[in-house]
Amino acid sequence: MNRVILSKVVKEVPFGRYYSDSPYCGEAIREELLVPILRHCIDSGSEIIIDIGEYLNGVGSSCISEMFQGLLQYGHFTYEQLTKHLKLAGDEKIISEIYEYIDEAADYTVLKYRSTLGQSKTDDFENARPSLLTLYLESVGLKTLSEVA
Repeated sequence: MNRVILSKVVKEVPFGRYYSDSPYCGEAIREELLVPILRHCIDSGSEIIIDIGEYLNGVGSSCISEMFQGLLQYGHFTYEQLTKHLKLAGDEKIISEIYEYIDEAADYTVLKYRSTLGQSKTDDFENARPSLLTLYLESVGLKTLSEVA
């Protein structure tokens, strides 16, 4: 089973729902990290543990819900895929909140995802850092996602 320690990948404290809020927003973490890793795990029939530790304590609910609810809300995965392949470790209160968001999203109508990347009028941060997937792979000493067991 693969494990992603969120605090080792995302060095900044996550903030906001959309890219226009912060380069380390819920949308960025979902689209650049969670979606590709989960897709790889589902395709290979494996599970992934997202270790949130204490990292998300104090992070706004809009950021956390965008990270996890959006996995279903934007049609990236089904409820069954998430409950089978996604495991969480860390602060039990935050984990409970995340599972509530996932459960709520199971009843939502799937929306077409439209990225907010590049819509910020004040920051040009989209080119200021590598993708979060690249940061994850570097943190575990890998070059490509196919190397993840």
